[in-house]
Amino acid sequence: MMGEQNIRMISLAAGFIVLIIAYIRIFLNGKSGKQKFVEKAKKKGNYTSAKMVGSKRRIGRASSNNMYTKNDSYLVEYEYFVKGIRFSKKVRFHTCGNMSADYPYETTVYYNPGNPRKSVLREEALPGSFRQTGCFITIALAGITISVVYNLLKWL
Repeated sequence: MMGEQNIRMISLAAGFIVLIIAYIRIFLNGKSGKQKFVEKAKKKGNYTSAKMVGSKRRIGRASSNNMYTKNDSYLVEYEYFVKGIRFSKKVRFHTCGNMSADYPYETTVYYNPGNPRKSVLREEALPGSFRQTGCFITIALAGITISVVYNLLKWL
């Protein structure tokens, strides 16, 4: 029978190991589904240019009691052509506080050749866009590992 302190130390060690591995594999080197989609489309040459055809501003609410800090967003519509057929894609760009949203007039769109409506704009798959999700997954995996190992060792 293991002591309570040993069980805690083993659980924390297992969680720390998972944290380090997940940090390297998921947080540092992880890619979102959109980033993987773009990589495949680039290799196959399934991309074209897209031009902005319209935008709408959505006024946000103040994130604090400061009337000057609002989180607005812009719904921007882009138009692109694949084999002479017109397609459009709407993307939401968010602002940070008093800043205006920075969205391009012309960009690159990566598409599925079997269904060109399935597409990703270059701005949707920028490096680092997966960081927040990767951070959450990394911490969650470490926490789950600690809990599972602790409960298994207690049960034995």
